[in-house]
Amino acid sequence: MKMVQSIVERTAPLSIFGTLMALAARTDTTAALPGIVCPTLILVGEKDQLTPPAAAQAMKERIPNARLHVIPQAAHMSNLENPESFNGHLKEFLSSL
Repeated sequence: MKMVQSIVERTAPLSIFGTLMALAARTDTTAALPGIVCPTLILVGEKDQLTPPAAAQAMKERIPNARLHVIPQAAHMSNLENPESFNGHLKEFLSSL
């Protein structure tokens, strides 16, 4: 997670502000989740505070046949924070298609 912290520290405050404003303005689309009919993989970092594991579990429960894996030692950028685990689950999922 130190790598991600370093990235954030190098990001211009105005960029972070713009991102947060865009996130605040988005609409809730959870009602559409049951309509997803394609194979779905949900990966979430165990320490993710933006989309916590409980939110990922709620998504899994709404998407038919979705798969969920919690990435250990990772927060919101699990592909960077624990690439071995992330890539392993992704490869396994893609191989199953």
